[in-house]
Amino acid sequence: MKNKWIIILLLGVVGFGVYKMTSDSFDQTKAEPSVTDSSANQPVIGLQKGNLAPDFELVTTEGKHIKLSELRGKRLIVNMWATWCPPCKAEVPELERFYEEHHDEGIEILAVDLTDSEKRPADVATFMKDYKITYPVVLDERGEVSKKYQVTSIPTTYVINSKGIIQQKYVGALSYQSLKEIFEKMD
Repeated sequence: MKNKWIIILLLGVVGFGVYKMTSDSFDQTKAEPSVTDSSANQPVIGLQKGNLAPDFELVTTEGKHIKLSELRGKRLIVNMWATWCPPCKAEVPELERFYEEHHDEGIEILAVDLTDSEKRPADVATFMKDYKITYPVVLDERGEVSKKYQVTSIPTTYVINSKGIIQQKYVGALSYQSLKEIFEKMD
């Protein structure tokens, strides 16, 4: 029975990746650059470690607008997920515990629900209530952020320092302990 669930989980993750790669609106030519402008010694917007994270603005389930760049000054976890994703469901309690215990240390979590992949977008608020999520969740209703961040598998997490610079990218569920270790190493 356990192997059956593992196979179902893997098929779901692979299926989502195929869906994102083959959707009509996916366009790799619009990918953000991933280089640093060495002449000005300024980070360039991109998705690689050391790049300035591409900005976006989305709305929470309560209708509040959150812009990524407005969170500068805090160390940030940007977690791309969906309610139907088993590894995402497993990760949520770990993220919540980490958020509750470390939020007052200048660490913020911004969860980006890939709402365009949800069967019923209204389920996001119910999911948040059921899982007692207290960190902000924004809705990527048109898939713009998942495309901009080239998300092909979920959960995908970007760790961003207080200056808005990408420190790391992780694909797959993170544990409380791994989150703690990540932030102990952050600059």
